[in-house]
Formats: sequence, structure tokens, C-alpha cells
Amino acid sequence: MPMPAKKPITTPIPVQLSEIEFNQFILPHLSMPKRGPKCKLGYHRLFNLILWVLYTGMQWKCLPVPKDCNGKAEIHYTTVYKVFAKWADDGSIEHAFVASVGHLAACNRLLGNAIQI
Repeated sequence: MPMPAKKPITTPIPVQLSEIEFNQFILPHLSMPKRGPKCKLGYHRLFNLILWVLYTGMQWKCLPVPKDCNGKAEIHYTTVYKVFAKWADDGSIEHAFVASVGHLAACNRLLGNAIQI
């Protein structure tokens, strides 16, 4: 009789960060516009929308953007993509990822063997 598959020890990939986690670990590494209007939705919610697309692999145009009380989208999916593209191009997302991994390593929260580069 085959043995049942063991449950993985790892935790799932986060698809949503709390505002505290975002402000502590991600926001310091993201580039912010120097002029122009501020993001009405807030960068925390915008980042969670980006995480959702990256996790699910859905098309940007299918992104379930929040709606206001009149049923109108609070932000257009192309705006979310443009912010993601800017952060990806200028290295902001990479810096946030490296810093997050560094924090997890410092707290001994990484599982498995480290790969030496």
C-alpha cells in the first residue's frame, strides 16, 4: 500500500501583505514618483494587486480591481501594470526581494540548504 504524500514544510507564497508588513519590508525599497498625483488606491493595496497577478498568472486586464460605491473601478488595470513595470525596470522589486530574503535569513526563517553564489 503506497504511503500518503507528506505535507510540505514550507509555507505558501504570500499573495497579500498587511499594511504593517508592506510598510516595514517593501515600501522602503520602492521608488516613488517625485511629482504628479499620488496613488488614490494607496501603494499597499496596489502592491497586493500586483502580487495577485504574479501569483495567479492571470492577465492584467482580468485583474479584479476594487470598485467605489458607484461601481466604478477605483484604478484602471493599465495603471497597476505601469507601476509594476516601473518598479521592475528600476530594480525596486528586486531590492525588496533581496532585502526580504536577507531579513528571513537573519531571523533563521529560511528552510533548506543555502545555495552559495
